Amino acid sequence: MLDYYGIRGTSNQWIASLLTGRMQSVVVEGQISHTIPVTSGVPQGSVLRPLLFLLYINDLPECVSSQSTVRLFADDSFLYRKIRSAADSIQLQHDLDQLAVWEQSWLMSFSPSKCQLLRITKKRSPIQHDYALRGHVLEQVPTAK
Repeated sequence: MLDYYGIRGTSNQWIASLLTGRMQSVVVEGQISHTIPVTSGVPQGSVLRPLLFLLYINDLPECVSSQSTVRLFADDSFLYRKIRSAADSIQLQHDLDQLAVWEQSWLMSFSPSKCQLLRITKKRSPIQHDYALRGHVLEQVPTAK
């Protein structure tokens, strides 16, 4: 993956050495568990962690339709689309389904219970549609941070 972004040679090798060959154990009440290999993730507190995370999720916007928009902010993401018809609502749900496919492919996990639906409209009777992520109906809120 790093090679795709132009990170090659010594820099690529240095990052690879940071991420491979790591071991961990747990200490509970003075007792140490067996040491096991760490097979995924980036060491907590590493200054590279945010950059590597962004490189890892950088292709997420490509999995939704061209009329929908994905915005990435650190470890948050926003998906939105203008809803002018029932077909737009169906497409937005399809985009949410595609995000679920993406998360499975990349071994990531969204938190549907933390996801919210915010409708922004001037219409008195906007098109109503429930949206779900992995079967969890998104909570509709009047405002969001």
